[in-house]
Amino acid sequence: MTSPTEDLAGLSRAEIKQRIARLEEELEDLGYERALTLGGTGVHIGAGEAQRLRNEFEKDEARITGQLAALRALL
Repeated sequence: MTSPTEDLAGLSRAEIKQRIARLEEELEDLGYERALTLGGTGVHIGAGEAQRLRNEFEKDEARITGQLAALRALL
C-alpha cells in the first residue's frame, strides 16, 4: 500500500478516501483470517506456530492502523 517514504501530502482527497477504504477492507480481511486461523477451527496448531501467527497478525494490524492514521490525519 503506502511506503513509509511516500509523500502522502500530494494525494487528492478522493485518493486519500480510496486508500482508507482499501486499508479498512484489508484490516477487516485480516480480522477474518485471524479468527479462522486462531479461533478454534478444530485444526490443531502447535503453541509455537500459534504464537508466530499471532505476532504476524499483530504486526500486520499495526502496519495497517498506522497507515490509516496517517491518511486520516490528512483529511
